[in-house]
Amino acid sequence: MNRKRTSKDYLQIIVNFAMIFFLMINPIRTILVPSIEVQFIYSPSYTSYEAVNAMQDKWFDEYKKEVRSIHGLNASEYSFSFIVTTTKIGLEWMSIQIEKKETHTMSSTTKTQVNQYVIHGERLELYPYETLKEEMTSLRLAQALHQRLHTQSNLIVNVKKLQRFIQKESTQLSLTTKGLMIQSEDCDESWCPSTLFEAVIDLGYIHDDALVSSSLWLSPINEGIFKSDPVLEDELVMMALTFDDGPIKMTMKLVEILGKSNTKATFFLIGNGIEAQPAFTKQIHDLGHEIGNHTYSHPYLTQLSLEEVTHEMNRTDELIKDIIGKKPMIMRPPYGFINEENLKAFSHQVIQWSLDTVDWHHQDSETILEILQSAIDGDIILMHDRYDHTQRAVESFIQHQLSLGVQFVSVSQIIESRQFTSRIVHGVRIPPNIMD
Repeated sequence: MNRKRTSKDYLQIIVNFAMIFFLMINPIRTILVPSIEVQFIYSPSYTSYEAVNAMQDKWFDEYKKEVRSIHGLNASEYSFSFIVTTTKIGLEWMSIQIEKKETHTMSSTTKTQVNQYVIHGERLELYPYETLKEEMTSLRLAQALHQRLHTQSNLIVNVKKLQRFIQKESTQLSLTTKGLMIQSEDCDESWCPSTLFEAVIDLGYIHDDALVSSSLWLSPINEGIFKSDPVLEDELVMMALTFDDGPIKMTMKLVEILGKSNTKATFFLIGNGIEAQPAFTKQIHDLGHEIGNHTYSHPYLTQLSLEEVTHEMNRTDELIKDIIGKKPMIMRPPYGFINEENLKAFSHQVIQWSLDTVDWHHQDSETILEILQSAIDGDIILMHDRYDHTQRAVESFIQHQLSLGVQFVSVSQIIESRQFTSRIVHGVRIPPNIMD
């Protein structure tokens, strides 16, 4: 049977309806809540590039969305700033620094994030740092760094050593208004003055032509002088420059040319020339060049008796010893002619050659230079110090090869490095570990 409703029942019905109504309108209330008030400070750095200006505005809009997403309703408890600083680099590139700062209103605690970019003003492409460590570009940077080090800090480092250093993962590259900054916090190279290394390369050396106008473009090959690293490394390419028939006045002009690049060579001197110019012989030795015996009167040894060959060699040995304090351990037979009988007259190692410039026949430096450019690792190169065209060619050749990381060494150095023990040496091209 039906029970008569009491006032208590009616009260429960009202409560139930109220709860249903509250649950129905609660999501509607959430949607209708107005956006929270968030304080943003936006300081753009507008440039002459419309695309860069629009990009800054876009970044700021993305930042506002990021803030609301991270902080939600609590965003109103902070103030936020988005500050852009642009600095022009070269003609078309610019450095863009973005500083994001959030400050809690009540506690005044601040968090700051700074990001740095280098971007092209027209194309909006980020500067391609990854390409700077590629083979050809890193070589060019190494050439520029080589020039910078020895002109500003008197430090001479082989270009190939510098290229290896640039390509290291720990070496950081950054483009600045002053040039390309090369930095390392853990430089373990023998030439590093400390574990911290920092150098700036002129913008003109950077690989991207847009950085400077063509009229200002610099080439590491043409600017300054490349120098020979005195610290040799067996794994790097080696060549030995040799000059016959001195000493004469022209020899000293060649010695001066070699000195500009700190390059060492081997001079095979004639005894009667040493008698005439003992001071030249001493100067050649004192400047770090190697001296070898080229006989006393430059005869065809194969046409002499054993006694005559012995006289030619001993007389020249004694002249050299009187001037530099020791007898030479190497010799070169005039015209390259020698036989088994001749070898009994002396104990020197006989140095022939693997590349002959034929400079006594060719009368122009262009031809000599073309021949020199065919040189490869381990070559012993034959030249004569008496020809002006040879000296001009060898100066250009040295600069080009040093820019590629070639090491110019004395004959004895290349023999020792490659552990070559043959009595007669033509060239030392093959490292000893793969000779068999």
